[in-house]
Amino acid sequence: MRKDHVTIARKSFFSCGVERESCGNSGFNYSFEVYIDGPIDPVSGLVINLTDVKTVLKKITGQFDQKHLNYDLLYDDVSLASVHQKIHELFKNEFQQLDLKDITLKKSLLYEGLSDISTIIV
Repeated sequence: MRKDHVTIARKSFFSCGVERESCGNSGFNYSFEVYIDGPIDPVSGLVINLTDVKTVLKKITGQFDQKHLNYDLLYDDVSLASVHQKIHELFKNEFQQLDLKDITLKKSLLYEGLSDISTIIV
């Protein structure tokens, strides 16, 4: 990380159902966390308006909240890594539409339950 850049993190929570061979048909609580890197604006003292990040997070995780991945969203591969890849790509695409100069999505994490974790580093 550059000295004149700061990384911030924001998290959003959602719940959805999933059917897997290993656990049958069950529901999980998820936590999706993004890390955004950029320079500090000399006027505002902010890297990014955190309301913008929250809006994008809610828009993306809202597509999954209270849905069943196999039946409502028709996903064939519902492994943690696959679900994370889908959510990460949706967030990245939406985040890029904000057209923010010098601000990048550094990585994202998806927690399933209390301990399972998947990490994507961009």
